[in-house]
Amino acid sequence: MCRYNVIILLALVASIFAPLSIVATATPVSAAEEKPTGIVDYAKIAPLDKDRILKGPEAPIYAIVNKSGTTERNGVVQVRLDLCLGKGAYRYDDSRFYIVDTSSAAYLAGFTGDESDYKAYETWLDSLPHKWAEHRVFHTHFIYLDPYDYSQSNIEAAMALHLPNFYQAWLEGWDMVRCGMRHGFDVATRIRPPRYDDFQRELTCLSIVNAIALEPVTLKGDVVGKLFPSTDIDVGAAATDRASLFSIYTYTVVCVDNSANNTGTIDTVEIWLAHSADDDDNGGLWFGTFSDGGSNVLTCHDSESVGTCASGSKQSFTGLDINISTGEYIGADFRGSDTGVNIERDTTGGSGMWYYTSDVIDPDDSATFVLVAGYQISLYGTGDTDEVITAPTITTLNATNVANTTAQLNAYVNSSGNETSDVRFEYGNSTLNYTDSTAWVNDTYDTGAYPYAELTNLTASTDYFYRAAIANSNSTAYGAEISFTTASSATEAISLTAIVNDDAVSLSWVRGVGATNTLIRGKLGAYPSSTSDGVLVYLGTGNTATHDDLVEGRTYYYSAWGESGGGYSTNYTTVLASTGIASSTVTEVPDNPSAPSTWWTTIDVTRLDGLPLYDEFDGVITDYGVQAATAWTFIILAIVLVITAATFGATDGNIMVTGLAAAFLMLAFSLLHLLPMYFMGISIVMFISLASVRERI
Repeated sequence: MCRYNVIILLALVASIFAPLSIVATATPVSAAEEKPTGIVDYAKIAPLDKDRILKGPEAPIYAIVNKSGTTERNGVVQVRLDLCLGKGAYRYDDSRFYIVDTSSAAYLAGFTGDESDYKAYETWLDSLPHKWAEHRVFHTHFIYLDPYDYSQSNIEAAMALHLPNFYQAWLEGWDMVRCGMRHGFDVATRIRPPRYDDFQRELTCLSIVNAIALEPVTLKGDVVGKLFPSTDIDVGAAATDRASLFSIYTYTVVCVDNSANNTGTIDTVEIWLAHSADDDDNGGLWFGTFSDGGSNVLTCHDSESVGTCASGSKQSFTGLDINISTGEYIGADFRGSDTGVNIERDTTGGSGMWYYTSDVIDPDDSATFVLVAGYQISLYGTGDTDEVITAPTITTLNATNVANTTAQLNAYVNSSGNETSDVRFEYGNSTLNYTDSTAWVNDTYDTGAYPYAELTNLTASTDYFYRAAIANSNSTAYGAEISFTTASSATEAISLTAIVNDDAVSLSWVRGVGATNTLIRGKLGAYPSSTSDGVLVYLGTGNTATHDDLVEGRTYYYSAWGESGGGYSTNYTTVLASTGIASSTVTEVPDNPSAPSTWWTTIDVTRLDGLPLYDEFDGVITDYGVQAATAWTFIILAIVLVITAATFGATDGNIMVTGLAAAFLMLAFSLLHLLPMYFMGISIVMFISLASVRERI
């Protein structure tokens, strides 16, 4: 703290006497062994029109330089850009911009209730007068400028570049996703600023910070925003509205939840404050990373100030540059003078929270913290990894779908070496002699992937040897060699049959197309499924075989393949046979069963032979191919119908007499076998029915 105040004091003096053209001998703290560093030249990549005038999106949005959070950091100028919505912009009236009026008398009177009663405190805040924020800041981003190459045009160029991209992320709702606004952070500008240990350089930076007086910049044009990859490093807990709060004024708090999954740089932090940080004394709000040395002794690895911070909603800061290592934690501290700054907190369900009753936020600061189990605070960070690209490794897997001219080669990526890798397969007809290969599939495979390749135009019944190859920017590696044999071009045997003879089964078949030999294997319980399954029954050029010395009362399963040139058909034919308990030799041939009688359903029209018109009717029936019995049945029924109709007319419509006539005719024709005998049954039913009716009358 003391050093920080001294630098500011000296900077004020330097701003009077030191011109901006002072050149210092600047030596970086490190050789940037983790990642390239440098200052982004925004003037080269900012969108320009044909007259080289900066363009922006058509939306009514603008950017301002917030002096809170704009400071010197490690010998470069850190500039805080607040990106704001103008009237008519998307979600201009979002509730996050309707804030407590901190100038109202009710607010200035202060909260008089129990400060530990979070619900009462929230109720009090809600009851206070509110107003719309002067600048509706939808996102905050940090840029870094070299003090010896500084100009306000560089800041304007940075605004022109970042405004449309972060607004696009806002349009697509990425502010509602954990660290989602990082999608608006152009990867071309994700360059770590250099770090200098140069006191004169620090003074020069601070003189620039105090002199910045840039008005809000509104850019007009037709620039469309772009989105970029988001999360690599993951640390902390989601910045959400929680059930209670915890003070970070004079307290350094560290989130125990979700230690860093990798080593790299935190460039995006989200926080949810229950009470805003409205002043930036001593840098205002700070974020830092911490290592745990055991026994709750934490050491600050790296940190950065961001100035003021609004409350009541998730606030996101991008463009930060905070070192972090695997297993470290993220923390926060408010160094300003506002005593009411609180962070959202749950008292149960978390992994815990460390706190220390003072500022422990500068690099290498160390102290014994207090651990509160179960706590979880709304503080989350993400960024880029500094992974070292290592040699990749891959395992060759067995080929699948092997046919006579095709096969699928397979592999497993054990490690891509921290970089998306390229994979191909090498193969040939003899061991370690790979005369062919598949094409490289580039920038596709990460650790845990299963690459494969389909081979075609192979030779049937041929041995192939292959291995998988993997490459990244470090080196190329190979899996072990594996071989396979393509299937024969022969087809399986067909018409496989089995005949049981006591304790033997006689088999016969037709050899498959293109097959020189036939292989037959037998098995109890299931069909042999491969050319090595079960027992060998036959292999040769013939088409019969006997499987003898079998156990009676068992079922034997047989499979038959075609073979040519040492290769076997892909498919096989099956048959089963059950041996008898005793001899199955046939000693007596049973008579053929008698056919059932058709006397009741057929007629004999030959009885009409010789009668007038018989030959004529029979000739017509034959000429038209109609079944004789069916045709003559209809003819006889027609005769019955004609006589019945005549009877009906002759008896003046006497139903009784007409019915008896019809029944008598059907009975007579049935007895003569000119109608099927079931008509006799019909006539009997009619007689009985008519007799019953007559008796009732």
